[in-house]
Amino acid sequence: MTKTKVSYVGTRTTTFSGVAYWEMVQLFGGPAECDSEVVSVKANEEVLPIVIGHGGRGGIAMETGAEGRVEGPVNCFLKLLGSYQTTMDCPLQVFGAIKKQLNFALMACPGVRIQDIDAILGHAKSKGACEKFIRDLGVRFIEVANNGQGAIDIASRPEFAKAAALGLITVAEECGLEVLKKACEDQPAATTFFFLG
Repeated sequence: MTKTKVSYVGTRTTTFSGVAYWEMVQLFGGPAECDSEVVSVKANEEVLPIVIGHGGRGGIAMETGAEGRVEGPVNCFLKLLGSYQTTMDCPLQVFGAIKKQLNFALMACPGVRIQDIDAILGHAKSKGACEKFIRDLGVRFIEVANNGQGAIDIASRPEFAKAAALGLITVAEECGLEVLKKACEDQPAATTFFFLG
């Protein structure tokens, strides 16, 4: 049996998109994990073209509570729709959407304390959700393609030995990091994810 290709940012456990995708499968139906082949991407803008190319399913962040719509995927979706005579001709269909509450955990290598941090790595949208927290720490923010990548970078790259990352709390354990704070957002943060195919 051929597996259905599915795409979202990062992996099942390292990004909010990965977690949201599998929640949407449970809510709206779709191929089970054992019947799926994940074609992971690094950024939201890559999801739509990849899903069109492989003809499977995908999950994409479209709007955040902190900063509004996620420009890259929204613009990509509008451009895609504009290339067809009618929206009915478009090969993609939105099966459903969820608004998911997010907590941006602060994580660092074992032994690094919050007062030792010299930089925070994260996606641009996590910066928007945690802007006051970052400003109050007085450290520089380094933008990365996705929050899972920030955690992977601080766990594996010596130049980030004193840095921290913002992201999904489960990625800390996966990368061998310690959680310094479970929720760093300035106010409740939520993101709307679309389930397409």
